[in-house]
Amino acid sequence: MVIKLSGFNIYAKDPVKAYEFYKGLGFVFGEVDDMPASGEAPGEYWCASFASGVTVWIWNDTNENDTPRHSRNELVIDCGGLDGMNALYEELLGKGYAISKPEKQFYGGWEMNLIDLDGNKILFLD
Repeated sequence: MVIKLSGFNIYAKDPVKAYEFYKGLGFVFGEVDDMPASGEAPGEYWCASFASGVTVWIWNDTNENDTPRHSRNELVIDCGGLDGMNALYEELLGKGYAISKPEKQFYGGWEMNLIDLDGNKILFLD
């Protein structure tokens, strides 16, 4: 089973400033989806793809009362399709990992999750 890094999630109080921060570090972005227009409030999430093909999903992490909604980092792994995800699920389950069963998501794709020893989330996508 070959898996590859797909990207990572960033939870930010101000997603636009987070984007500018990473861009300022020298990351080259090839495409940005759903970026809010000037003066427009960011939605639930939007994403930017690095020129290398890795995607950064920047999530709006603020509730209406300014409290954070999330407090974890997420490594996002591409499983190369649902068959690969199911095979990886069985393999990791057999090794004793407490991994969630693959579930279909609101956007139509499939996900499964594993929490590492420090509480960080590893998100596997089909």
